[in-house]
Amino acid sequence: MKKLLPAILIIGTSFACATKKNTKLLLRQWFPINAETDNSQLLEQDSYLNLLTFQNDSLSYRVLGSNFEQKFKYQRTDSLLLLTNDTIFISKLTEKELQLKYDSLITVTYIPFPEQNTQNQIEELETKLISGPWWHKVFEMEFLIEFRDIEDKSPFSPFRTMIQHSYTKDRFEDHQKVSWSLEHINKTNLLICRSEYNWIPHLVILINDFNDSTIIGSSYFGGVEHKIEFKKATVLSEEELAVLSNKLTMKTWQLKKYHLAVSDSEGFDKMDFFEPIDPRHALTKKDFDNKTISLKFDRSGNYHLLRKKDTVINGKWQFDKTGHLIELENGSVKQKRYQIPGGFISVISLESNRLVFCKEEELHEGNSEFTILNLIEEYH
Repeated sequence: MKKLLPAILIIGTSFACATKKNTKLLLRQWFPINAETDNSQLLEQDSYLNLLTFQNDSLSYRVLGSNFEQKFKYQRTDSLLLLTNDTIFISKLTEKELQLKYDSLITVTYIPFPEQNTQNQIEELETKLISGPWWHKVFEMEFLIEFRDIEDKSPFSPFRTMIQHSYTKDRFEDHQKVSWSLEHINKTNLLICRSEYNWIPHLVILINDFNDSTIIGSSYFGGVEHKIEFKKATVLSEEELAVLSNKLTMKTWQLKKYHLAVSDSEGFDKMDFFEPIDPRHALTKKDFDNKTISLKFDRSGNYHLLRKKDTVINGKWQFDKTGHLIELENGSVKQKRYQIPGGFISVISLESNRLVFCKEEELHEGNSEFTILNLIEEYH
């Protein structure tokens, strides 16, 4: 027994030292780089925005780019974090990586916060972004990005609105609103882009460098670091935009022909509003087939979409800075429920007697059902 006692003491001391060393590894700020389920499907996009900071007995949970932060008391065993109302499994903990498993389903991978050792340049960077638009390429997809100085309806302030226009061949076919915010933390300038949709990834971009024409950084997705680059788009002068506006407003444009922007059944989407629709303020495929649709843009910035002589919808219009897009905002023809979305017109050709554009249309099929199609429309 006397011979066994020193051995037991040595083992116990070694375990205590290992646990203490392991605890020290945890006490730092952890940056999320991946989130997936047990079957390796990417999930829980919000996990990409959650910065964790461990102290001796408290865990700080913070949504990057916002003012939202929560603190929890925790206790730790070798492989578990015990919170008041939750238990988190520690799958892996090393100097370079932390993996936490939440609800036995979602595993999030973190790395120590990757400091860039840069000065706080948020105000300058904000001015540059808003002065855009910017071209941006992600996974072989190309986007035109507008950073707008408009407060977003995100539950986390102070996010603002960003419009992401997806570019294909000679036109833009998809236009999504995304939230954006800037933050300087740990000697690092961050650009945070938060999407409401699962198919558009959240991005937390660590800004490495920027000037008047280029912004360079990096972002993690799927656990892999990707280079991120924004290139300033060429914008038109006020005189050039005035020439385009004069062409657009000189006549009422009558639909002559249309076709699908994509082949076969691609691009088809169905939706149901589950409520009555006023057919006077909705378009149908028959309207396009019979070519009863016309558009009128006036110089004061108002537009009217007509079926024969009846206004289906009206509102405000404006060119973007590149002259490639016309933004439509709904106006005075309002309903309690459904309205044709204004959206964006992607101009393919604008001449004195010919207007060709791509636009996503919602076509009423009866009752509350709609088909959503991207159409190439030609007006004379």
